[in-house]
Amino acid sequence: MIIVGIGLAIFLQGLEIGIFPVGEGLARDFAKSGSTMWILIFGFMIGFGTTVAEPALAVIADKAASISSGRIDADTLRFVVAGSVGFAILLGVFRIIKGHPIHYYIIAGYITVVSVTFLAPPEIIGLAYDLGGVTTSTVTVPLVAALGIGLASTIKGRNPVIDGFGLIAFASLTPMIFVQVYGIYVYTFVDATEVAKIVVEATVSETTTISIESITLGILAVVKDVLPILAVIFFFQYVILKKK
Repeated sequence: MIIVGIGLAIFLQGLEIGIFPVGEGLARDFAKSGSTMWILIFGFMIGFGTTVAEPALAVIADKAASISSGRIDADTLRFVVAGSVGFAILLGVFRIIKGHPIHYYIIAGYITVVSVTFLAPPEIIGLAYDLGGVTTSTVTVPLVAALGIGLASTIKGRNPVIDGFGLIAFASLTPMIFVQVYGIYVYTFVDATEVAKIVVEATVSETTTISIESITLGILAVVKDVLPILAVIFFFQYVILKKK
């Protein structure tokens, strides 16, 4: 519990001194530059890059592929979900720029989710709804929230409280639509193969000895998850915005 507390304290400090200023700063710089196209591309890349490397998504995609009789491909499913989140952030940024009321988008989105559910095969519905929840990682959410608030604070006539929020709702909504459409395709046009044997081993949690190796592996795993975000941020900061 002490280790968890220290970790959360450091994580929250990282948000305050790094993620929030970067997200809001990029949003302000893009808004001042007047380049709508680049900020839309940035929104898509942040959503796509952070989701495709999300560990929880990789686990669920592998499990879904192993029990789908060969219809679902794990990598394809991950790219479908990542693309849907990228599209969601792009759509949310577009809404903030144009000043459209968020409830129109949300209502239309959930009507689409329910409508597609009637057409989707039963095997894909639960998976699609679950994937709507695993796409919001601990780094993506603060960065995207900061992006929305920064945009709404900079664009004239926008209210940060009214217009700055809602991007996370889009990111949870669109995967349910995209994955169900993907499921309709694979269960209609892809032939089933023999179901792979799934071995599930029951394990009981045991006391783990903390070592330099375990800490190093943990840090490397985090670095791997954060690298796509850093790559997108560095590219747009130094190549597109040409910041010092």
